[in-house]
Amino acid sequence: MTGTGTQEDQYIVDNWIDFVQATAIKDAYVKFADGGGTINMNEICPDGMTETVTIRAFVDGNGWNIKNIHLNGGYAFNICNKVENLNFTDFNIESSNSSRRAIMFSFDYFTPTGTSENRYGLLYKCAFNGYLTGGYPNMFKGANNDTDRISLMRCSAKLKITENSHLNQSYRVLCNHCVFDIDAPNSIDPFYDMPLNNCLIFGSYKSLTIPGYSKYVIVDAECQSQAASQGGKSELIIGNQDKAALSNNFNAVTTEQLKNPAYLASLGYPIGVD
Repeated sequence: MTGTGTQEDQYIVDNWIDFVQATAIKDAYVKFADGGGTINMNEICPDGMTETVTIRAFVDGNGWNIKNIHLNGGYAFNICNKVENLNFTDFNIESSNSSRRAIMFSFDYFTPTGTSENRYGLLYKCAFNGYLTGGYPNMFKGANNDTDRISLMRCSAKLKITENSHLNQSYRVLCNHCVFDIDAPNSIDPFYDMPLNNCLIFGSYKSLTIPGYSKYVIVDAECQSQAASQGGKSELIIGNQDKAALSNNFNAVTTEQLKNPAYLASLGYPIGVD
């Protein structure tokens, strides 16, 4: 590991040990080495992760990939600061025990040195690709003392959920400008307590409910239950839910209507607004 951890002279890491040590330092700036690379957790924790990695630094993953995380109970990462451009692939989050859930990312906060304001965890421009297996695994768990901050922004997730499990374990996880492609044939409410703003939803679901306080969500998904999806198989749904029920403020639109800016603008969709 090189650097001093300042914004001008970041810690440069290229392996798991340096990554864990550097990201635990409050207010530090950490960047993965140029050129890209992969950390294979099968080589580091062949029997699965048993300790939580707490991230208090600003982390630039620089396009690196952490693959083959296996978690059977407990937390993999406790995110207290901003993590960006880091990808997590081929993971298996597994739990069949309700008293020992397995959670990939727990969002928390810390108070930076010399300040009185809390800093909250954010995943930005990260990609997730893996499995949630058993009845009690979760991708995320929000913090319980602040319900309004963004936890995911410009992230993408391609996931397979094998049983009736949610992406979120508890407390709100707010998602802005994210894309979810989920294969969840047995999950009744996979987006539980995850408000979605300007997000795209793809995949296959047993049923699909967009959480309250969501805004401008497009859904192109297959659902076993048409009533639950408010549109049925392969419908595109667009709208502004805010505090009202899904059926009150969402509109089913055709593919051609989706390509018509004037029509979308008439529904209130912010065409051209990032």
